[in-house]
Amino acid sequence: MPTHIIGGLGTSGHMSAVNVNPPEPLEIDLLKAYESLKDKFRILVKSFLVLTLSYRGDIKVTLFLKGRMLIRNIQGESEALKIYEDILKNVS
Repeated sequence: MPTHIIGGLGTSGHMSAVNVNPPEPLEIDLLKAYESLKDKFRILVKSFLVLTLSYRGDIKVTLFLKGRMLIRNIQGESEALKIYEDILKNVS
């Protein structure tokens, strides 16, 4: 699935956060996503608007209802895209 990076935040070539959007908005049931992800990742925040999890080490991922993800503490866009795809395959 092609994705769209909508912005990276960071300094010195190190991205600390990246927003990744799906090409078309998705309809993610965050309760079902929670059930799919809770045994694979540590869930930090669960609400009807977002699901935030600890992905690996210091990497944090916030999943939004329409499929956007805010991915923090990463090295760059390619890492963000890999994480995005991994989370979506665990949700679908």
